[in-house]
Amino acid sequence: MINRTRMSFIILLVATACGLWFYAGRPATAQTFGSPTIVSLAVCDTHQVFRQYLKTKELRQALQSQSEQLRKDLESRDKQLRAKSEELAASSFAPGSQEYEQMRNALVKLSIEAKSLREISEAELRRQDMRITQSGYEDIYAAVAEVAKKKQLTIVLSQEQFSLVSARPEELYGKLYYRRPVLYSEKSLDITAEVIDLLNTKYKLGR
Repeated sequence: MINRTRMSFIILLVATACGLWFYAGRPATAQTFGSPTIVSLAVCDTHQVFRQYLKTKELRQALQSQSEQLRKDLESRDKQLRAKSEELAASSFAPGSQEYEQMRNALVKLSIEAKSLREISEAELRRQDMRITQSGYEDIYAAVAEVAKKKQLTIVLSQEQFSLVSARPEELYGKLYYRRPVLYSEKSLDITAEVIDLLNTKYKLGR
């Protein structure tokens, strides 16, 4: 009786091991209510795509030119303000006199105009930058979906390539904790270059 029980236990272990060996050699599947579906995975560095997308590069260069022009305009206004302030300080007009108040009011007006220009222009630059970023990533996600359908991929994971060299501990921790959803993948699974080529080809044809 004991030998028969031991033999049954051995047979059960062998059957379990064979089952594990069989499933270990099969590709990853997603269980559904019907037949199992084979999952095809790929990765894409969307941040790299954004940096190399011609549309976003050109729009950001134009935005940078606007920002540089704004900086020059503000510097010019600052020089005017300093000159007017020095002129007021060196004037022989007594504080409270009509001439003094006219010069002072002109200085205040220039100061208010410069401040308003800075605030309004910087807000507009931020708005344009946000719009460029949003539009760029919308294009990228659409291109990822197009490449995925063409290659019959089931899932595309985000994978950002970056250096661990950091200036501050907080920067390193941020890279380690928040920016690495995929720790390793075969190079053949990376569709980043294909997405970049697709986006730039479409952009060149649409110009």
